[in-house]
Amino acid sequence: MREIWFSVIFCGIPATVFGMLAAAALLTYIDLSGVYYTAAAAIPLLGGCMICGRVAGKRLRRGGIRCGLLSALLLTSLWYAAACLLAGRLFVPMLSILTLPCGVIGGICGVNTRLPLPHKRMHTAQQFPQRLMLSRQAASGIRRARAQKREQQQAESDEIQPESC
Repeated sequence: MREIWFSVIFCGIPATVFGMLAAAALLTYIDLSGVYYTAAAAIPLLGGCMICGRVAGKRLRRGGIRCGLLSALLLTSLWYAAACLLAGRLFVPMLSILTLPCGVIGGICGVNTRLPLPHKRMHTAQQFPQRLMLSRQAASGIRRARAQKREQQQAESDEIQPESC
């Protein structure tokens, strides 16, 4: 359940907020009827449910339908509670029927994503030349930095001391 909360809070809500802000910026320049405003608010919520379900499915690696459904239900209920508080009344959200399949699709896609391939492990004898080269590069960089610092201090001390004639 922790992965679902993580996906809702850190992925679903920010994606939905960003989508709604982008839709609001777009709608300030376009004059449309009220039906289109509802659609413009629905699209970011549907996208947020898909992203939320995908992240939860990718983290759990099993139960894509369940984790996508739960994450979409949780995200939709949070936005529904916020809308009811802002409106001051309860209303029937027909949009929640559409968000659940989007979350399920995201969960299924998240479970079926390929995991990144692990780094190829080398034998210790093969790693030794690479480590030796890196340590030599680091040591030469340190020596170079110390030499530059000495030169800078010498230049500053030459400027500070007045010439005696």
